[in-house]
Amino acid sequence: MMETQEQVRIVVVGGGFGGLEAALYARRRLEDRAEVVLVSDGAQFLFRPFLTYVPFGLAPEQVQMDLAGIARANGIVFRRGRVDAAHPTEKAISVDGGALRYDFLVLATGAAPGPEALPGLHAHAYTVWRQADMERLQGAFAALVRAVEGGQRRRVVLLVPPGCQWAGPLYELAFMLAAWLHEQQARHGVELLLLTPERAHVEVLGPAIHAMLAEELERRHIESRTGQRVDRVEDGVLIDPDGGRVPFDLLIAAPTYTAAASWRPLPVDAQGFVRTEAASRQVTGHPDVYAVGDASDFPVKQAVLALLQADAAAEHLAARVLGTAPAFSFDPSGVWLIEQLDQAVLARVPLGEGAGPAEVERMPEGQLRRMLVAAHLPRQYGENPLYAGLFWKGTQVGRRVLAHLAK
Repeated sequence: MMETQEQVRIVVVGGGFGGLEAALYARRRLEDRAEVVLVSDGAQFLFRPFLTYVPFGLAPEQVQMDLAGIARANGIVFRRGRVDAAHPTEKAISVDGGALRYDFLVLATGAAPGPEALPGLHAHAYTVWRQADMERLQGAFAALVRAVEGGQRRRVVLLVPPGCQWAGPLYELAFMLAAWLHEQQARHGVELLLLTPERAHVEVLGPAIHAMLAEELERRHIESRTGQRVDRVEDGVLIDPDGGRVPFDLLIAAPTYTAAASWRPLPVDAQGFVRTEAASRQVTGHPDVYAVGDASDFPVKQAVLALLQADAAAEHLAARVLGTAPAFSFDPSGVWLIEQLDQAVLARVPLGEGAGPAEVERMPEGQLRRMLVAAHLPRQYGENPLYAGLFWKGTQVGRRVLAHLAK
């Protein structure tokens, strides 16, 4: 333990879920004992999980909020700039060429789409990562409906490429598309096919999730194939290693991920994600530096897990400042909110060593939204209810977006 009566400076790099949550938590936990500086190269916080609604009519600006305003309302210093390098020996980072010193550093710069997983994929597929692709999908989905109205049939292939660490949004989009096409009275003319090289659907989350997803896919008449390898993508066709061909009219792919920023000389893995100590989120060998969310080496890239990591890191460094023991550590419990437009599924998935079974709860249309608006979900975490509460208390963006969607 360390304790200091002097004000410390906590610099958080990244304006996504992990960074904003860490800044909010540290500010509330330490109050005047810390100056919290949030650095981001962007001006907006993007509620990325709701990008899956964009192809169905949600405007992207409805899931964005001004970072400077959030910071100002919570007593956080906001600095817009690009971080060029980290200098852990000097306890400083370079922002637009100038030095910014810190006592504690939290890295939350997230992930970015990785290199092309398959030859031809970038040229022929939409992804569920880029906002621009999600906006273009709105037009592509409208074209599907027009084709069916004109008496044509279309095949949509949803592809999990090799090396994809988290394909959850692709499954959500498949379910949402099936429900939307039904609403548009066009489902009969569109064949949906989901392909994954994994032995099970979203294999990282375990057999209970596979069983639930397989049941949902079958119920919605979405053909799925596990263990399906693809060698390359050509115009209108997927080619497997044996030369087999899977034709498509529209191809939608989950992304592979790589680190969005380079943090060498800090220790990183092959994809550039920062290596951390699991419980505290401290960077290995650098006790005053923490990495949370998609920037870290935790394999599942998901917003709720980023929030939990941010809380654990901020609690750990706050306890060091206060000379106390941390109240909790990072306990990886995934919560996957699978919206399907006409219903929703809530899956709670313990991910730590010796974790128990997943819990799956189906909900009728609108119930998931109402539950979130009522802030029911944080109580699932008991003593760790996402304290700073970006989603629940801080910006209210989650409630506002959900309220809009529930209308």
